[in-house]
Amino acid sequence: MFVSVLVSSSLSVGDVVTFSTVDQKWVISSANPTSIFGVLKTAPDSANISQVIFKGIAWAKCSDVIPDEGGHLNIQNGGVIIGSDNNLGLISPNVYEGTARDAGDLVMVYL
Repeated sequence: MFVSVLVSSSLSVGDVVTFSTVDQKWVISSANPTSIFGVLKTAPDSANISQVIFKGIAWAKCSDVIPDEGGHLNIQNGGVIIGSDNNLGLISPNVYEGTARDAGDLVMVYL
């Protein structure tokens, strides 16, 4: 599920975002949010509107190396990392004979 929303102009595809009540738009998420979060599906257009996925499968940027087995999703610096079970979602395992998934790469996640 995605919704078109107003986002910060500095965002790019795969960034993890949360809503800023101060700025009244979706901005980069620095850590595990306590409220709703999503993943940018499209880059912001000229009006800073982007499609953001809030539930389901998305391609998110990783903030660190992701092991081949995947794991529980945590958020750090606008990207996903492996962490403890906190019901935020899952990072998928790597595909058979896939290349290493390093910081900045897009990985499949389930929100």
